[in-house]
Amino acid sequence: MQAELFERAAGGTLVIDICYACRAIWFDQMESAQLAPGGTIELFRKIHQHRDDGYHALPERMPCPRCGAALRLTHDIAKTGRVSYYRCGASHGRLTTFFHFLREKKFVRNLTPQELNSIKATLAEVRCSGCGGPVNITRDTACGYCRAPLSVLDAQAVEKALAELVTRQAHGTDPAQVAAAMHQALMIEPRRAEARERRAAGLPAADLSLPAADLVLGGISALVSRLLK
Repeated sequence: MQAELFERAAGGTLVIDICYACRAIWFDQMESAQLAPGGTIELFRKIHQHRDDGYHALPERMPCPRCGAALRLTHDIAKTGRVSYYRCGASHGRLTTFFHFLREKKFVRNLTPQELNSIKATLAEVRCSGCGGPVNITRDTACGYCRAPLSVLDAQAVEKALAELVTRQAHGTDPAQVAAAMHQALMIEPRRAEARERRAAGLPAADLSLPAADLVLGGISALVSRLLK
């Protein structure tokens, strides 16, 4: 893991440990609640910057970086649904994946049936944003490996955070552009047209090299490339 600096809600900075290969974050006790909106946006940047890093699954046994005791897998209920993380029994902190952190912060929501049908028209398979496993969206609405539901970065939640960031920090980004950018992140209509062109050329409709194959990370990449340069 590597230490990164992020903005603290009460002022100053937080030092947070991140493993980009595992797509996971270690929070000391109460650190997650102290992260400012600007810190979350900066985390978007970091995830985008490391999007091409090699990915590997979390090991079965993980020691607490503070005391060395084995972390305990914990399932919890947040306002946005079920979340999972690995906590230290001595209350030193917890390890959470990018996906579950963004879900806990209300930046990720489940796909609606309408959105799922639109994506099915273009892609037959996507990657789970929770564990990276393949999900056949013509058959499944959740990952068969970790059972995480198919999810997407929530445009309205990002817009709200950016609006707060603009107010507090004069960031200069127009939050009204975010919803449109996130719609483009899904690329539903353009990908439908692309799918028709691929079929006409005798090519398969699904192309898993497309950013939207991981709907959450694809959304983050689209947001950063369009609005947060």
